[in-house]
Amino acid sequence: MITSDPYRTPFSVVAEEVRRLSRSDRRMLLVVAKEILGNERSRMNEEQRVGAVKLIVALLPDSAETILSWVKSKTGRGVHEVQFTLFCFLDQARFLPGAERFAIKVPQIVEDYLNHVRAETSQAAWMAGDLLGDHLPVSDGLPVLLRSARSAKFVAGRAGALHGLEHVLGRLKVGSYRSNRVVTLLREISVHDKSLRLRAIALYLLEEERKREDAAS
Repeated sequence: MITSDPYRTPFSVVAEEVRRLSRSDRRMLLVVAKEILGNERSRMNEEQRVGAVKLIVALLPDSAETILSWVKSKTGRGVHEVQFTLFCFLDQARFLPGAERFAIKVPQIVEDYLNHVRAETSQAAWMAGDLLGDHLPVSDGLPVLLRSARSAKFVAGRAGALHGLEHVLGRLKVGSYRSNRVVTLLREISVHDKSLRLRAIALYLLEEERKREDAAS
């Protein structure tokens, strides 16, 4: 087993320790982490939940089915806290040897989540947008955010996508093709979205982008 405390230890260190484990020890560690998240009291404890999630992500690709199961979960106390925590670390999948096939799927996994999440419980949808907009390459996250901001079924998903687009705009050059795509969508949302709150958010982001344009000129 690993010697470090996964909650307090940087993910890269945890991942390296996990990588060195034997196949049988990896399987055992996955069982332990799944048991922690499967226990309602344990997953409501921040240290236990974060530690278990970091281990599960570090155990990719062996843990792929476990991760997908939690992202798709819709009911149960603490489920959204687990999802929030997963979205904090899924960007690390692309750095894990052997997890490349899963890492490629991460944007689609998060898009499916945003498109169906019903509520903003525990800020999980917010963190999903944050993952796409601030922690993945723009080329991976932007197409997903553009689609979800327009078409996610519920306000929670569209709001999460708008949060991600806010991050994306901060990473793009003012007036670039990709930033203009975001601006065009924000204008559409500011007029046509059914949610008054989301229309207001879109207007706010448009004003912030206008300020960036003024500063750049």
